[in-house]
Amino acid sequence: MLKSKFFKYGVGGVATPIIGVITIPLLSWFFSPNQLGEMNLFIVLITGISLVFSFGLDQALIRDYNSQNSTFLLLEILVFVSFFLLVLFFLASIFKKYLECDFKLFYFDNLLEIISGAFFILIIRFNMVIMRMEGHALSFSFTQIVRKFSVLTILFISVLLHVSQLGFPLLEPIYLQLTSVFITALFSFFFVRSKFKGFKYKRSYNLKKSLTFGWPLTISGFLFWGLTSSDRILITFFNGVSELGVYSLALSFSAVVTVIQAVFSTIWVPVVYKWYQGNAESNFFYYTQKLVLLFLVLLFFLILMFSPLIEYLIPESYHGSLDVLAFVVFHPVFYMLSEVTGVGVNISRKTKLMIPIVLLSIFINLLLLFLLLDELGIVGAGISLAVAFFIYFLMKSMVSGYVTENKVGGSLHTYVISSLLLLVSFIYVYHDYILSLLLCFIVLCYTAYDFFMQPKLKEFIYEWKREV
Repeated sequence: MLKSKFFKYGVGGVATPIIGVITIPLLSWFFSPNQLGEMNLFIVLITGISLVFSFGLDQALIRDYNSQNSTFLLLEILVFVSFFLLVLFFLASIFKKYLECDFKLFYFDNLLEIISGAFFILIIRFNMVIMRMEGHALSFSFTQIVRKFSVLTILFISVLLHVSQLGFPLLEPIYLQLTSVFITALFSFFFVRSKFKGFKYKRSYNLKKSLTFGWPLTISGFLFWGLTSSDRILITFFNGVSELGVYSLALSFSAVVTVIQAVFSTIWVPVVYKWYQGNAESNFFYYTQKLVLLFLVLLFFLILMFSPLIEYLIPESYHGSLDVLAFVVFHPVFYMLSEVTGVGVNISRKTKLMIPIVLLSIFINLLLLFLLLDELGIVGAGISLAVAFFIYFLMKSMVSGYVTENKVGGSLHTYVISSLLLLVSFIYVYHDYILSLLLCFIVLCYTAYDFFMQPKLKEFIYEWKREV
């Protein structure tokens, strides 16, 4: 029963990146790099704004869900965040003439669309909390899928109308995304509609208490958003939205690794807690680390090997994305590794240590972006992102080892292999394809040999089979 529920919750997490991998390359055939860049920036902005203006109340809703009337909680939270979004809109409108010159990033012509998109994202976020707390696993996953699949559906309808005798213009990418989040918000309300039947409003909720609980979580989430989004924001500042469009295409291909990460996290988190609390052999943690490392090296090798074929899947104006692909793929690779090597931070409940780790990673990312963007363009952004996430993975792994007395943490072997993969990326980007492929194959062979020659490997494989 439990495994079935995990599967139902995991469907959306797996299907969403897969649809995303298909969507962005498909969009590249209909829209220019400039248009795709604006769309990507729109997504970054509405995600960041919705994260800040959630005030961590989604987590507070989870905490107080069973002790309060959840419908009242949801309505009060939505009214509260809506008020602050309206304040943001009016303030930005008033100061538009003063900000427009210095902050070309914000595209004040699309201010209403950005605020509306953030509001719809917030509705989706809070409704999905209700679904999760009520145990509606398939509704939860379906909402995630609708968010991505609706983009493809709207695009298909828009193209049909465009090529028909009616001659409608293609829907702009920003409105494509806005319509998508609006449809997803409607679906999410449909799935939780039973919560709103026959209730009468009665104030009984301490919002101040929830804000006190939620703010630290908001800060932590916003910092991680800054780590993953600062490259795209600064590309827009220094290189323009057209370069961002090319860069975002490379990011979409790296989502292949995100699919694997979503599946693995669904399985790994409950398993590692069970192992740790049951005093399982410490070798099992490190064997898992070696197994994941082997898989990621194999995946990286396959991405390098087949990367030349991507040229035939995308228009010529986007071929520059291939130059940065080998670097941006490290974002999900190092993040997935850190899920294994750094899980001790969560087990020991020392999550406050994540704030300095993320801050250091952001600092490294921003420093490299300022140094490399002007000279190397989006390749410099890719290098910055890869190095920042390497620092994130390294620091989280070391802290995890420290707080768990080296029971769960990174190993020197993992650090060396990861560093070698970064070196291979530099060789690949500077157009020595054969040499980079050869070196990556050698690293793959060594990693495979190291894993399969471990003692007690059969016991480890048996334990994983039993858990999965």
